[in-house]
Formats: sequence, C-alpha cells, structure tokens
Amino acid sequence: NNFTTSAAATSGGGGGSSSTILTTKTDKTLNNVGDSRQFDFKSEESKLILSELPRGLGSHSVKLKSWNSATKEATIEVASTPKIVVLKEGQSEKFDLDEDGYYDLQVSVDSVLSTGVKSTIKVLDGTEAVLTSAAVAPSEEVVSEEEEVELILPEKAEESIEESKDSAVVPVVEEVSGKLNAGMLALILIVIVIVLSLVYYFFFMKKK
Repeated sequence: NNFTTSAAATSGGGGGSSSTILTTKTDKTLNNVGDSRQFDFKSEESKLILSELPRGLGSHSVKLKSWNSATKEATIEVASTPKIVVLKEGQSEKFDLDEDGYYDLQVSVDSVLSTGVKSTIKVLDGTEAVLTSAAVAPSEEVVSEEEEVELILPEKAEESIEESKDSAVVPVVEEVSGKLNAGMLALILIVIVIVLSLVYYFFFMKKK
C-alpha cells in the first residue's frame, strides 16, 4: 500500500475552507529522483508525509497551514526542520531537506480554490545549490564599494583642482616677485645716480 490516509474531526475550517476534517496522508510513491505527483489539500493543517524519499533523505512532510481563495495564496510548511512559505497560485518553492546546501524538493501551488489547494510535489536531484544571503553578499559589497567610490571621487576632484590652482599661482608669484626685485634695483640705482649728481653739483659748483 503506497498511500494511506487518517482523519480527525475538528471544530471548523478557515482560510477559505469549509472543511471540518484534519487529514494526514502518507505517500510512498515519491521514491526516485524526478518523481512528481499532484496532491489535494482540503483542510487547514492537512499533512502529507513523504515516507520513502530517495538519496537517503528519509521521511519529511508537507503541510497546508492555511489558504485564501480570494487572494489565491496558500501557506505551506515543509518539515522535518519546519520551513514556512506563502505561495500564490502558480508559484513554486524549492527546499533543502537535509540542510546540506542543495535543493531536494520542489512544492508548487497549482490552484487555490474555496474547497482546498492542489499542489504538485517533485523530488529534485540535489545538485542545485541553495542561494543563501552569504552568496549574495559579494555583489552587495561591490555595490557599496562603487557607491563609496562615487562619494570619494568628488573630494579627490576638489583636491586636484586646489592643487592645480596652487601650482598655477606659484609661477605667477615668482614672476611678480622677480619683476618687483628688478624694479627695486632700478629704483635704487636711479636714487644713487641722483644723489651722486647732487653731490657733484654742490661740491664742484661751489668751488667755482
């Protein structure tokens, strides 16, 4: 027997369901890589136990926590280590069941109705690596470095402009200084000539 069902009465349904039955199903058909099958979840907390998964994965479960036929959303829990996702109709999610960093199972939400949720479960080959936040970090770091460069560049540009201004001013100052020194020397020479002329005039002209 590859498929067994057990049920228990509850006080009421919810999330778009009028069912009053909690159902637990055990499936033994998904025991090869690539196997897939569609299942009907007709009540909140209804659970599908996958008891003979391949590649030494052992037994895991898929549970419908709740659904909403108006928004076409279903909340799914995959365990043994519980992972809860909210999927819209037509969406799917991959799960790493044994925490080895590779995806083992894919759960798709095919339809979300007032009477329940149809979901397809597929066994993966465990070769696709899980995309973690650590794997995303390098690109985020690159972005931050680029932003930092963009912030630093204007400051560097201002510094280079100031340096170019200073380098341009220095020759001008030296040129002006040189001109001033030459002018002062000429003025001193003129004053000396005038003084000598006056001395000569007063000294020799008075003798005559």
